[in-house]
Amino acid sequence: MRAVWANSERSVGNLIEEETGHIFVIDQGSENFEFFLSLDPEDYQEPVSETDYVSLVNEERDRRLKLSFPFMGKMIQRDDVSLRRIQGAAQMATLAIISGTDPNSLQWVNGQPLYWITEDNSTLMMSPAMTVAMGQAAAVIETRLVFAARSLKAMDPIPLDYASDVYWEEQQ
Repeated sequence: MRAVWANSERSVGNLIEEETGHIFVIDQGSENFEFFLSLDPEDYQEPVSETDYVSLVNEERDRRLKLSFPFMGKMIQRDDVSLRRIQGAAQMATLAIISGTDPNSLQWVNGQPLYWITEDNSTLMMSPAMTVAMGQAAAVIETRLVFAARSLKAMDPIPLDYASDVYWEEQQ
């Protein structure tokens, strides 16, 4: 048996038959709510506690942290291994700039260009400044997603549609 609550404009006590079950409208003070009751045992879901929703939000944050991100017209992979490579390359580029390398030079890794392999297996030739910018872009995504998850977990109650992009997209 599965229950889902949602605002309703229907009057109290209406019983409406649906394909998979019944909707019974229950009055709660000045508001009406729909209660969906499925008679199909396959639809049964254990009730989710507030603690479980916090874990689900954390899982959604972690899933999103591994998604590729756009940079210079290409998609850059952001899984754990790729992220370590991005951080290492950004650190190497920062050290090159600090040691006097022209930030816009394309011949900065032992006199050779740095090529970054993108998600579509093409390459980007990267200057030290572009490499640092890629590292910064990856860090900004991490910060945004961590704070989006924090905001969701602070909501009371946590929205049932916590995985919706509306909660995770950059707010303008």
